[in-house]
Amino acid sequence: RKVLWIMAKYYIKYKNEKQKIFLNANFGVEVIEIDDAEEIDNVLKNISNKKRTTIFMSDEIASFSEDIVKKYRRDKNIKIMIISWGEKWKEQKKLIM
Repeated sequence: RKVLWIMAKYYIKYKNEKQKIFLNANFGVEVIEIDDAEEIDNVLKNISNKKRTTIFMSDEIASFSEDIVKKYRRDKNIKIMIISWGEKWKEQKKLIM
């Protein structure tokens, strides 16, 4: 008997975010756009009830959430992947352009 595991994947980003990342519907990722980083905990609360959830977000947005550490750090159904757009990204971007 084969078991099919369905995983929900989300990318939380600022509505006007300029960084391009290839996480979209073509890869089975639902993109959630927010206007204000203060909304992050509400968004996490709304999507955290699904089993086997992976959430991608920038380090900047993640810094506004208290719940990432308090509620979701030990939750086995949720994996939060924080994407860093730090200095290395800026250096690589300069080399590419």
